Amino acid sequence: KQKSSKFAKNPCNYCGDGVLADSENCGEATLYNRYGASPTSTSGTQKAKGAAEFTVSNGYKYYINIPGVYCFIAKGGDGGAGTSGSNGCGGATVASCYKLQKDDLVTFRVGNAGGKGPLDDNDSCDDFYGGGNGGGASWVYLTRGSTDVLLLVAGGGGGGGWHGDKNYCGGGSSSTSANSYTNTDGKTGACSKDPASDGTTIDTSNFATLTVANGGDGGYQSVLSGCNDKNCDHSYACGGGGGGYVGGSKGPYDVGGSGGGSYVNTSFTSYDTSYATSTMVAGSKGNISSPSAGSIKVSNPKCLTCTECKYTTTYGACN
Repeated sequence: KQKSSKFAKNPCNYCGDGVLADSENCGEATLYNRYGASPTSTSGTQKAKGAAEFTVSNGYKYYINIPGVYCFIAKGGDGGAGTSGSNGCGGATVASCYKLQKDDLVTFRVGNAGGKGPLDDNDSCDDFYGGGNGGGASWVYLTRGSTDVLLLVAGGGGGGGWHGDKNYCGGGSSSTSANSYTNTDGKTGACSKDPASDGTTIDTSNFATLTVANGGDGGYQSVLSGCNDKNCDHSYACGGGGGGYVGGSKGPYDVGGSGGGSYVNTSFTSYDTSYATSTMVAGSKGNISSPSAGSIKVSNPKCLTCTECKYTTTYGACN
């Protein structure tokens, strides 16, 4: 029941709009969300309704008191370069918006950058080649009550490989499928001395417990080649796959790894297109010489409008 004549004058004040006004007593939210490692009522950083966009840290949580539309922009980590100087590939960028409710808890995982290719402890040659490690995926998931919901994933880039003067690897994908490398020479040999590995796949059985969706390790194949009888790799440098909704595959022979797949949950009931349409942009291929870790940004909350949610005494109807 409406308790103040001001509601009639300003129908944008309704239960669940996040504004403490006119003696509302219908479970209205407080004026602040909480962001930090421990999302309790007494710890974490206060984030007001009009707070500016902010960048999150890996593993941090966002405790929602202010209902409204929240938009997330995530980037996967870049793949690492090979030890020969070959470039890695870029992580994908994914953006999407969701209607969040009071007491929702959002957790962030930020993908790491792929490290440089491995070194052979017995090697003393200058022309040693090792494939770069893949970048980790960045992802956002929501806990509502006892239910975890994956909202979005930005795939990590593949690690660089090496074949002559060419760079082969896949950037983080703009789809749920991994973004493959380009291997025009048809090389298929494996790096058996130090095998490369695939990137981590994120699925419903692991996304709430994974610390980071790691990219796969790069690898190499050593051969003896007249360098004081040391193992010197002149021909094999396999890049690791990027982490993602579908993990990227390791590269064969002198080829970089695939980038991980990206994902946006558009079937979740709180998915919202009123403020921004979801986007997925694949990471670049073969031009990342200095890989960067992934990132996630959170836009300031946007309150639901009168046309989207009329006055009601039940909170659930507002979102």
